[in-house]
Parts: sequence; C-alpha cells; structure tokens
Amino acid sequence: MMDTFMFGGFGWIFWILIIALVFWLANTRSREDDILRSTPQKTARELLDEEYALGKIDRDSYLQKRADLS
Repeated sequence: MMDTFMFGGFGWIFWILIIALVFWLANTRSREDDILRSTPQKTARELLDEEYALGKIDRDSYLQKRADLS
C-alpha cells in the first residue's frame, strides 16, 4: 500500500510539495541574509557614544575608551 502511494498514483504530488518546500525555505533564508547585510552596522565610536548618552558608562570611562579607539 505504501509503495503505491509513494511511487504511483498521486505520489508525484508528494515529491513536488517536498521540492517546493525546499526551494521556499532556501529563498526565505536568502532574503533574510540580504536584509541583514543591507542594514548599516554601527561603528565602535557610535556604540560608545550611545552607551555614554544612555548613562551606561561615566565620563572618565567614556574619555578613556574614546582615546583607546583613536
């Protein structure tokens, strides 16, 4: 009975659906990678400025780290 379903009758629909699923998953993954690559990444200086602006680090730490980056 299983052989008839997989290789005869409507078994070809099953394989077409499997192949379509593989292509759909590959395409979705590719689009996600493109979106991640297209978003600009912040520089170390921008991240440091943001931490200081949010109050996560004090002035002395900010100045020391900024000097280290220069």
